[in-house]
Amino acid sequence: MFSYDLSRTCDEIRPGCHHVETCQQTVPEAFTAFLEGTVFEDVIRTAVSLGGDCDTLTCIAGSMAEAMYGVPLRFGLHSVDTEDGKRWLVVFTSGEEYEKGESASTMVETVKRMLRGCEVGEAKITAGYDLKAEYVIHTVGPVYQKGDPNCEKLLAACYTNSLNLAREYDLHTIAFPAISTGVYGYPPLEAAAVALRTVSAWLSANPNYGMAVAMNCFDRKTGQCYQNVIDACAPGKV
Repeated sequence: MFSYDLSRTCDEIRPGCHHVETCQQTVPEAFTAFLEGTVFEDVIRTAVSLGGDCDTLTCIAGSMAEAMYGVPLRFGLHSVDTEDGKRWLVVFTSGEEYEKGESASTMVETVKRMLRGCEVGEAKITAGYDLKAEYVIHTVGPVYQKGDPNCEKLLAACYTNSLNLAREYDLHTIAFPAISTGVYGYPPLEAAAVALRTVSAWLSANPNYGMAVAMNCFDRKTGQCYQNVIDACAPGKV
């Protein structure tokens, strides 16, 4: 009825998505994010990753996701005091209490981070505090720009610098997310190739160190990208 274009995927929408306050260029994107998501949180993350008028996109997509999947989450609202000003972040966590029928809880707290900034491709380390991990290595991935070779170099630097920092602290296990593939828009398959190639090169250059590397994938789609790269590099293939 309203000539909404639902033919594009989120990967096709993301590179050109910008802030537009019209239904024709907001509602189709929200519908696509909802249709591609598999659970509530997946829909929310996908909608936010599109960029543009993402608060409106996420409200529309999230409303449909709530009706479809429910909201099996508890969330906390955190005030983070950073060097460049104050930001508000919504952090989603496990919602076992919510699933049991109890009220979802919220909290407000102020966190002071002392990293003093982190450049794109750089890596810095902090204690893990209440996490199970002893340390957390922080790195900033590049915002994807199609055709810009510097994006690949900076993404590779994220992995190399993180691994070098882990070695400096005598750490022998490290887990990476799919850096830059969220709101920064790096195509997951290209990012997976950079990640696996860079990590493999580091391991080859440090054969006696003993490092176990885990690639943590947010969803099956991302995991399949890693598997496709691995399969393409299997013996007997070019």
